[in-house]
Amino acid sequence: MFAKISPPLLAFGGSLLLLTGLIAALYWSRDPDRSQPLVIHCAEAMRIPMEAIAKEYEKEFRHKVEIRFGPSQTILSSLELTQKGDLFLPADDSYIRLAAEKGLVHSGDVFNLARMDAVVIVRPDFPRKMETWGDFIAKDNKIGLANIEAAAISKVLKQQLQLAKLWKSLEDRNPTYLGNVNEVFNSVHNVKSVDVGIVWDVIAKPHASAKVVKLKELENVQARVQIAIAKNTTQRDNAIHFIRYIRAEDKGYPHLARQGFSDIEKRGPMDERVEIVIHAGAMLRPALEDAIKDFEKRENVRVIRVYNGCGLLVSQMKTGETPDVYFACDASFMNQVADRFDKPTTISNNQLMIAVKKGNPHQVKELADLAKSGLRVGVGHEQNCALGALTKETFIAKGLYARVAANVKVTLPTGDGLVNNLRAGGLDVAIVYRSNVAPFDDIEGTPIEGVQCATALQPIAVSKTSANALVCQRLMDFLRTPESRQRFEKLGFGWEVKEKVEEPRTK
Repeated sequence: MFAKISPPLLAFGGSLLLLTGLIAALYWSRDPDRSQPLVIHCAEAMRIPMEAIAKEYEKEFRHKVEIRFGPSQTILSSLELTQKGDLFLPADDSYIRLAAEKGLVHSGDVFNLARMDAVVIVRPDFPRKMETWGDFIAKDNKIGLANIEAAAISKVLKQQLQLAKLWKSLEDRNPTYLGNVNEVFNSVHNVKSVDVGIVWDVIAKPHASAKVVKLKELENVQARVQIAIAKNTTQRDNAIHFIRYIRAEDKGYPHLARQGFSDIEKRGPMDERVEIVIHAGAMLRPALEDAIKDFEKRENVRVIRVYNGCGLLVSQMKTGETPDVYFACDASFMNQVADRFDKPTTISNNQLMIAVKKGNPHQVKELADLAKSGLRVGVGHEQNCALGALTKETFIAKGLYARVAANVKVTLPTGDGLVNNLRAGGLDVAIVYRSNVAPFDDIEGTPIEGVQCATALQPIAVSKTSANALVCQRLMDFLRTPESRQRFEKLGFGWEVKEKVEEPRTK
């Protein structure tokens, strides 16, 4: 058979194989650098599952994982003192917030893992009943607690018992304070040096012989377990990869489940890559690109972006193409397809500006000046984009529409295109958004004030028919974090998100 293949075809096949080999070599050469160990500052309460997860991760990816265990306050102090490490995993999210306040982690780099609940652990041969709070603090009991200055469980316990006016009754019993929650369990269950103690349920769960009692007074003593990427990490992508491994249903999740954690943040299989489509107004592109790239890495998701004028995007949707997420340049365009999406959330605002060359050579200072004879004006397309529609409304509101129309030489679906024309000398003035002007030093802008329609509001919403609604919701929440706000405001956008945004829990 091969004898019938012509020499040119064989040469082509050889070239194709060579090209394929080169592409493969290039691909593998871009694998992440795993020469340095991944360092995790980790709470004692997470020791058992994290040791198992790290062992399997090292075997699968040949990347050393170095876990530095300790009480939550201790590992926070260690992270602050050394300024080294890649991940921070305390036993309660209050320590994550402290780390963010100290500038040790970014709030946008925090990931939910699970929940733990406080329970009473009782000495195996304890002779009396243990059913009520009174039974627990009885005068003959030797009580063990984790170090209140260092361990998350005692910090949370004290806060909740003070609210319930029960802390003093426990404090008056002069409990024995031990180093960490594992030491409390060991002292009660194994050494039997104390009679009862309070531990996280996941500490006792692996021990079938452990005598555990759940008291109603401890129902609110819970820990929300989160993991955060350290601000000074030198291997951010590897840190994100490890977090994905912890939460993957076929990797870390089974270890957390066996340990007895509640509300575990479970994602799909490690190698599964969900794909979602977002349609976004063109003016949002600079604020979205870096955020979406980061989201793709942390969630192992592929986000297909379609940027265009909102009029064009809405036209596509009305002919049947509905994206998973729509991020509109203005609420008026979201309203046109509201029946296709869940309730939208407004993220930002953007003001119309009169943009001119640096120094304002034509002395255009207000909207009426755009009617000056011989002036070359550029505006957004009235049907194809929010910019054009809002510009038209603004001119009409000021009674200038007909007068300025005579000077309009260019209409485009994006503000970027108008700015490029202005910078190249094809226009004398353009009506664009503040975010279109902000990146450039050779143009300046005057905000159009006193007209309500001159400020665009940018809402975002998830399609009612999206097959990946939870992923889309996480993207929306990711775009509402303080780090996202910094991106938007740096580009000239205003911020509309009022509530504190945290990563959503899996339903």
